[in-house]
This record gives sequence, C-alpha cells and structure tokens, in this order.
Amino acid sequence: ARILGADPFELTPALRTRIGYVSERAILPPWARVERVIAFHAGLYPRWNRALEKELGAAFTLHTRARVAELSKGQNRSLMLLLALCQGADLLLLDEPASGLDVAARRQFLGLLADYLAEGGRSLVISTHLLGDVERLASHVTILRAGACVAQEPLDELKRSVKRVRLPLAAADQLQAALAPGQLLASETAGRSTQLTLRIDARVEERLRALPPGEAETLDLPLEEIYLALTG
Repeated sequence: ARILGADPFELTPALRTRIGYVSERAILPPWARVERVIAFHAGLYPRWNRALEKELGAAFTLHTRARVAELSKGQNRSLMLLLALCQGADLLLLDEPASGLDVAARRQFLGLLADYLAEGGRSLVISTHLLGDVERLASHVTILRAGACVAQEPLDELKRSVKRVRLPLAAADQLQAALAPGQLLASETAGRSTQLTLRIDARVEERLRALPPGEAETLDLPLEEIYLALTG
C-alpha cells in the first residue's frame, strides 16, 4: 500500500502535513486551552485555513478559553475535527468521527466533509459503525467481519449486487438449489413466501426474469442491511 504515492513507513514531514487524522480516543492535552491547541496546530501546517478555523469555531460553538479537560465528548471531537479540516490535508483519516456528536452537529459535520471532497483532488477514509454517514459520502466501502475482509468494492456495485428477493415457497426452493456457495446470505420464510438475501449475479438475474410476471419482488437494501447480511 502507498499513501500519497509514498511508502507509509517513509513519509517525509512535507507529506505528513498533507494527512489529517482524527482518533476515536481523546488524544489532545487535557491541560491546554482550546485557543492554544489551535494556535499550535496552525503553526505546524503551511496550508492552515484561517477562514475555515473561524467558521468551524463558531459552528461548533467552541469556547476558546476553555481547557480541553473541560470539554464534553462532543466538543472534544468537534475540536479534533476542526484541527484536521483546517490543516488543508489532501487525505483525511477519520476513526468514528461522528461519535459523540448530536444529530444537528453530525449533519453539519457531514456537510463539511461533502464540501471537503467537492474541492477535488482529495481523499477521505472513514472507519465507522454509523453506516448511514458512510452511505452519504463514500464511493468505495470495505466491510470487515472478525478482522477479515468480506467485501471491498465500489458502494454502487455493492448495492447492485446484494438484494433481497421475495418469492413463493416453491420458486424460492428452486432458486436456492441453483445458487453457488456463498450467494445465499439470509433466508426468512413467512406464510407462503420466502425472502432471500442474495449476492446477485447474471445467472440469478436470468432465473428471476424467467419467472412469471409479479412472482418475484426484488428489493434494494441500505448499506446497514447489506452489512448485517454479510457479517451475520
């Protein structure tokens, strides 16, 4: 793997200034005042955005004279996000970035990330369990189960390939018998019909088209449902 075209173990100071990082844990010095933390970081990054600093400070209602130890979890997270966004990074690495933010702050934060990506030439890597946030921003997703990768592909392709199909019992049995290993992710029978959560391919699509009209109902799934199907 390479980061900004370089070996991650040999990143120069100049390359490191182009990488922003927000940890899931609170890592800022608890004794420092907010204004001093911001000033310290601004001195480290030549591309520091003063206008964005003021905008985010007001948006996050950060009290600059407060000490880090006095901040709530959400305020601490907001301060770390401000530091990462204002440094002018080309690559942002965010670990559970919206954890601790209320609904309004999280929506605002997602808007800021969308603006960040809209400027072009920038990449964003998010590790999170808030999959609705990922669905709004991500072009590619990686899904892990017990540390093992079970999916790594463009989000649009993943959503096209994992579907839920509702079928009469007999048709569902016939389809299941024709599936390749690993294609059936979940099955639930209720009354006279069965819902199959599947990895769809051309062969499955052909079998579904061959059924009488109205016999098969194919449902799109949000990313959260896909995650549960792949990791369950």
